[in-house]
Amino acid sequence: FYDDRRMSVGSQLIGPWTGTSDWSRREEVIRIPPRAKLAVLGIGLFGLTGEMLFDDVRVEAVSP
Repeated sequence: FYDDRRMSVGSQLIGPWTGTSDWSRREEVIRIPPRAKLAVLGIGLFGLTGEMLFDDVRVEAVSP
């Protein structure tokens, strides 16, 4: 997360998920830092090998 000057104001990691599995729904709720004006979403294997499949990735606002 970044503020209006593009300075980091926090981060949130979700996972890791390991192994082989059938399709499943993963849902997470994260808190946005109060000064955040920009969020960057990164999805990756982070140095691992293999294949990862995603379908219908969403970011939605929820009420506190």
